[in-house]
Parts: sequence; C-alpha cells; structure tokens
Amino acid sequence: MTMFGVEGEHWTWNNEGYPDLKYNPSDADFINANCIKWWYLNNDGITEGMLSYVPGQQKTLALIERKAITVYKPEIGLNDQDED
Repeated sequence: MTMFGVEGEHWTWNNEGYPDLKYNPSDADFINANCIKWWYLNNDGITEGMLSYVPGQQKTLALIERKAITVYKPEIGLNDQDED
C-alpha cells in the first residue's frame, strides 16, 4: 500500500476495506511532491483503478454506473483452432 502514501498521514482504511485518501489523487503537484507514485512495487488494472476511486466524485459514480451495465465475455477472445 506504499503507493498511496503513508498510512495514517495520507490515507486510512474505511469500513469497506478500501483506503480513504486524504488527498485528491488527481492532484499531480501533491502526488509528485510526496513521491507517492515513485513507490509503485506492482502495477495492474486494480491498483490503477483504486488511485482513481474517490467516493462521491462524478468520475467514480460514472464508473460504478458503467460497471452495473457492463457484460464481460472473455470467451470472445478465444480461438478454436479445430474449427474449419
């Protein structure tokens, strides 16, 4: 969790088990001044998404609404080599 800054100073855990950031993750000046992104140990879609997750913001609400109507079909990417 070092990628969010110092626990207790920059963020705390909420009741749902997610970090409550005490800063705006879109504030590049703050992020860079505190070297928060410098400490990326592992990066994937989940951690990228969490950096953008700020409860109550329009961007977060839009992503939640989009998730509710999105149907994932990973089988579309599969290729059956036996078919002619």
